Formats: sequence, C-alpha cells, structure tokens
Amino acid sequence: MYAKNSFSKSDDADLGNLLGMLRTRARMSQLSLARLIGVSDKTIQHWENATSTPKAAHLKKLIEVYLHLGTFTGGNEYEEAKWLWERAALNAAFDEAWFLQAKSERQQPEIMTNEHIEGPGGDLKATDSPHQPIQSVFFFNMPLSNPGEFYGRRSERMTLEDRTYKKASTSIVGPRKIGKTWLMSYLKLVARTTLGSRFHVAYLDATSPGCATVDGFTATALEELGVYDPTLLQAKAGLTPLERVVRSMKANNQTPVLCIDEFEGFGDLFLFDLSFLKGLRAMTQLGLVLVVASKKPLFDIVGENGNTSGFFNVFEQLTLTPFTAEEAGAFVRAKCIQAGFNDDERDRLLQYGMVGEQQWLPVRLQLVGKMLLEERRLAERESTDHYRPNDPHYWQKFEQRLEEKYRGVVV
Repeated sequence: MYAKNSFSKSDDADLGNLLGMLRTRARMSQLSLARLIGVSDKTIQHWENATSTPKAAHLKKLIEVYLHLGTFTGGNEYEEAKWLWERAALNAAFDEAWFLQAKSERQQPEIMTNEHIEGPGGDLKATDSPHQPIQSVFFFNMPLSNPGEFYGRRSERMTLEDRTYKKASTSIVGPRKIGKTWLMSYLKLVARTTLGSRFHVAYLDATSPGCATVDGFTATALEELGVYDPTLLQAKAGLTPLERVVRSMKANNQTPVLCIDEFEGFGDLFLFDLSFLKGLRAMTQLGLVLVVASKKPLFDIVGENGNTSGFFNVFEQLTLTPFTAEEAGAFVRAKCIQAGFNDDERDRLLQYGMVGEQQWLPVRLQLVGKMLLEERRLAERESTDHYRPNDPHYWQKFEQRLEEKYRGVVV
C-alpha cells in the first residue's frame, strides 16, 4: 500500500504533481483513470505534466472517483479536495454542497478490484481492461450478496434495523421487483454488524413447496434458523416446535428473526387459518421478530382473520416505491464510476431507467446499465456494430430490446 500523507496549503506541489500523487495512491494507470473520467489517457498525462488544467466538470469527476476509492486521507477529505480545487485556479468556486453529497454517497471499497490496480511496472494487473466484469457492476435480477450494493431506501433501512433491534415486527409492501427481497437480504447481511451476534436472521419464501403446509413451514423455519432437529417435529405438530425453539433462544439471550417473503403464499385460509395467525402473533410476544414481504397489504391477504387474531397490530408497514431523483442520481453516479461510463452514457442510464414522472425502478436501472456495458464491451472486443451511440436508429433498437427484457421480468 502507498502511504497516505496528507497534503495541505503549505505544500509547494503544483496541481499536476497533486493529481499524479492521488492517482499513485489509487494505484491506477493513466488509461484506467481516463476511462473512468471520460477522457483520453493523453489528457490525464497533460494534466499531470501541468501542460493543461482539467475543467470544473472533470475535476469534480476526479474528486468523486477518489472519494469513491478512499484515496484522500481519512478525515482530511474535505481539506484535500478543496485545496486541489484551489490549485486548479478555476473561475468556479468550490461547491461544498456537492462535495458533502458526493462524500455521503461513497460506497464500500469492495468495488476496487485487481482490474483497477497497477502491477509493479505500472501496467494494469491481471487484465488490460480497466473495469470490472459486467456482472460485478450491475446486478440485474440477481440475489444481493454484498450490502454495499444496496442503494437508496435509507429511511426504510433505518426503520427496519431499528424495529428489528427493538424486537418489533415489520411488513414490507410493494409491487413485483420493487426491491422487497433485497431489503430483507440486506438485513440478513448486516445483522451481525449492526444488530449484534445475538440476532439470528433466517429467510424463507412462503410460496416454496416446503411451506405448503403449517408443518412444512415450521420445518423450513427451523432449518433456516439453524436449529433443525427431527426429534422436535411430529406429524400435525403445527407451530409448537417453532414456539419451543423461540422460547429456548430467548432463554439464551438470542433473538430469532424470521423473514418471510411472498407472504401471499399463506393466502389459503383453510390451511393457514386463524390459529396459524394467532400462533405467529403469540410468538412475537415471546421474542420472535417477523419481517414479512408481500405485494399487497397484509389485510388484503388474510382478511378478517387478521383482525380477529390481532395479527396486524404487531407490524409497522413499509411501502416501497420507485427511486426518487436523488436516489437514482446516487445510484447512477456510483455505477458510472464503476463502469467507466461517460456523460452521454450516464444520461442514457437515467433516461431509459425512468418508469414514470421522475421515478426510477432499481431493477430497471440495473438492466439498462447491464445492457449498455455489455454492448459497449462487445464493440470494444469484436465489432463497433454492437454499440453505435451516435446512431439514433441504434437507440430505437436498444429501447425495443430493453422493453422486451423488462417485460419478461416485471410484467
């Protein structure tokens, strides 16, 4: 690792030297940095040789990249970025509001792979490509495996974590592919860090064959909680084995959290009757935390049985909606850095990712980004016919392919 010695106004280094020092800290070649900024490697060379100065827009991109990669000295990011801006002697003043927003959106360092890192000789290590593999940048219709890839939903995340920590239950409601499963997966991934080791988060899908009966649900829940014991299970035992485990975990200062996806799977009120709902509710009073996800509010699924059982009154409902402009902007800025998208590609990602008036669906943004990156990569490796950004006919065809793929997943 390169040492991160902070620079300050007392330093005599000119802008070019400072830019070169930051790139060295980030262990990036001029080519890889150029692709992230949207300029040529010769332009980076000119900036570092002080034969030209980056424009304000390019300097902002440089600062965003270095914030993203953790290149500035920890605790001195603001001072170093502002000093860099002042050394550029631009007509525009340093935008503090922009900087604070960019700093708050900084993602986890896992995005920096070997493809960005220089070897001892200065060449890109492992591959000549300065960017990550396509699927490590965009996660379309894939499980969430890294909490750093969960964008937006800050209020919902805070509420879910807070209620879970307080052993209160939560209902997540929203249309198909809005991000309900990812929100539960996020909770499971961060639980030990944010909630503590005494919380045990399990996930199950109510529509899976194993959950077709109450006994099957109980067996699946115990298995996912990591306490499956065949001796606990008896024919037609119902929820009793799960209740025993909840009591046992509580006695050992452990908190079971059961995330139930596709709660509509319990819509058969003959199998999952009033006693089932009463039993689940009773276990929340014993220490079980429920996080349930559904396309419709719980009342629409279980009807009057919910009122009779008191099932509804243990939940707070979180309704997921499309990304706002702020949330979409944060996603797009981070992903454009990772993918090396230029300004036009950034605008296309926002344009084709929109589903309504200033609304963006995360799954659609992931799909648009994936398609853009795939087609640009194909053009680089095989033929420019795969990606023709200056051809209006290409974008018409792109939109047709996008809608076909999108309908196949969401509709």
